[in-house]
Amino acid sequence: MGFSVVDYTKEHFRDDAPPEREGKFIQITDGSRHCLVLSPMDMHPFHANITEAFLLSEGAQGRYNSKRDHYFTEDSGWKVLGGGVWKLSEPEGTIRFGGASLAYGPFVSRGLARSIKTSGAFEGFKVIVE
Repeated sequence: MGFSVVDYTKEHFRDDAPPEREGKFIQITDGSRHCLVLSPMDMHPFHANITEAFLLSEGAQGRYNSKRDHYFTEDSGWKVLGGGVWKLSEPEGTIRFGGASLAYGPFVSRGLARSIKTSGAFEGFKVIVE
């Protein structure tokens, strides 16, 4: 299964990202691809918003539940595995992953640090999974 990191912070901050930033993330798969999708909190305040943005970028249609706290698609093959929060510190050279999504549950921590390192994302940063 292929692994990739989709980082909406680059789109949000462009070339002016603060040295310390944080947000939320989801893990999502279609069975052949496994994606870690990160977004700053002020761009997508809820895990459901990240899910919607990612699925739309993949051409998959979905919808929110009645409370608008869960976004899902039934026929695209994509499934959210879980989510959490992240914090990147350039001065410390770290990126941390922890917490859990109220909408989708806890993220899959096993093998996450290794997958991130292998992907080349956040090169030069120590990946910490809590």
